[in-house]
Amino acid sequence: MKFLLDLLLLLPLLIVCCLESFVKLFIPKRRKSVAGEIVLITGAGHGIGRLTAYEFAKLKSKLVLWDINKHGLEETAAKCKGLGAKVYTFVVDCSNREDIYSSAKKSSKFSAVGFHKALTDELAALQITGVKTTCLCPNFVNTGFIKNPSTSLGPALEPEEVVNRLMNGILTEQKMIFIPSSIAFLTILERILPERFLAVLKRKINIKFDAVIGYKMRAQ
Repeated sequence: MKFLLDLLLLLPLLIVCCLESFVKLFIPKRRKSVAGEIVLITGAGHGIGRLTAYEFAKLKSKLVLWDINKHGLEETAAKCKGLGAKVYTFVVDCSNREDIYSSAKKSSKFSAVGFHKALTDELAALQITGVKTTCLCPNFVNTGFIKNPSTSLGPALEPEEVVNRLMNGILTEQKMIFIPSSIAFLTILERILPERFLAVLKRKINIKFDAVIGYKMRAQ
């Protein structure tokens, strides 16, 4: 009974928060400065991770770069240093928990962080407000990992387009970035619709691709 009463007492706050969110839809949020801020980027040796590292280097952030590909990681780091950024690199397999924990301990003084959802919950529980996270959820991106991708959600995205959206989201402190925006709607449906209907919906989306072929090396 006390719990239900506590929930009722939260209703005014819920209304205020909803109104605040509605108003923010019409007020563009100012971009923050990230000069001197510590930024951890996974997959920094190629594709979106590499281009994102370049953008943060231009903004004079301190970069902590992770990738399993040492050669690609070193190339990214060299370019970022040439842009004037301080760079710290770690060869990490993000599918290997031990690699992640080991590198996180090594780079803890750089506020290196792990994966978005679990980390966001943990930071909230610990009442830590100095670390910001953003999760990127794009459609297929033309980085060369997969061959001939297609989906009814739209054509494969170019890395530059995705990185532009990502940078804007990070600098305006968005928690989630969906490209295209329809993916956000699909994630909501996935939580509320029956499994059988979701299976039909996924067939309608018609996701297709050939074998994974590795990443595409672009001329720098």
